[in-house]
Amino acid sequence: MEDNRRSRGFTLVELLVVIGIIALLISILLPSLNRARQQANLVVCAANLHSVGELMQEYAAQFQGYSPACYSETYYTTWADTLSLLSIHRYLAQTSPTAAFPGQPVTANQYEPQEDMNVFHDVDVNNVSWFAHSCAYVANPRALGSVDKSKIFWDPLVSSSIKGYSPRKLSTIQRASDVMMVWCGACQIQGSTNYGVYYPFAEALDGYQMTGGHGFCYPTPASNTFPTTSYANLISLGGANPLGGATPNSRTGGVTLSYLKLENMDALSTTYNGFGGTDVCNMRFRHMNNTACNFLFVDGHVASRSIGTVIAQDICMNPASPP
Repeated sequence: MEDNRRSRGFTLVELLVVIGIIALLISILLPSLNRARQQANLVVCAANLHSVGELMQEYAAQFQGYSPACYSETYYTTWADTLSLLSIHRYLAQTSPTAAFPGQPVTANQYEPQEDMNVFHDVDVNNVSWFAHSCAYVANPRALGSVDKSKIFWDPLVSSSIKGYSPRKLSTIQRASDVMMVWCGACQIQGSTNYGVYYPFAEALDGYQMTGGHGFCYPTPASNTFPTTSYANLISLGGANPLGGATPNSRTGGVTLSYLKLENMDALSTTYNGFGGTDVCNMRFRHMNNTACNFLFVDGHVASRSIGTVIAQDICMNPASPP
């Protein structure tokens, strides 16, 4: 008997139903997957900073308790360079804590490693090539200090004619578990190269209060123009405009659209200009869809903070010695 049964395929309606179900599942799962990826990147960044903290402690243990200098304009060396040298044990015997760099020759010109370690790179930065001496993190200059009279920043407790902050021992920093020492910074990206943060220290964070006002000092501000009640204010993320002005700030909703649009500071201008010029956005909330920033504290622990939770007191500390 002839078999009249025929194989039956999917109808158009059935195919559309299946496609619709798949599309629905994707729309449900994608946000979760994206958030999981962002959370993973946040954790990787935190692990980087934890490693940096361990290098800081190792450096201090070998050099009389001193932290690595955040920057030297004379020797063109950054704290990331110094810690990278430490990791490969390419440094000389201790000379003095106030030498060009503790453990490095006073006559050194450009005492740098071939390239900085990968822990100074951040996965949530644009996917471009890293420059050899690039760093995605910014240091607190009062915590690390400088090694020469840099023309870039000055300690308001001393004099505007005496440039730079004094090198100090990490053990002299009070409130070590409350003071932010290193954090995510805005990177300068030109073409297909990431050159890292423009300066490896917070040059204009909180509306230039580092060179006046609180001067990164706590509990006594560097200037009486900064009332102690302002330690509880949300900080500005660079530039001279006050909190709530045109400069991006850490208040929820206060970060400008252009700031969020730039994953770091790589578009609109190739000269790294912005609301505050070359010094804008010294604290970059680049994680979790531009809402979170990781911080390394003086005591070595790492914590993530959201936009609108960082206040002036978090970046201020006692000076190395009484003014």
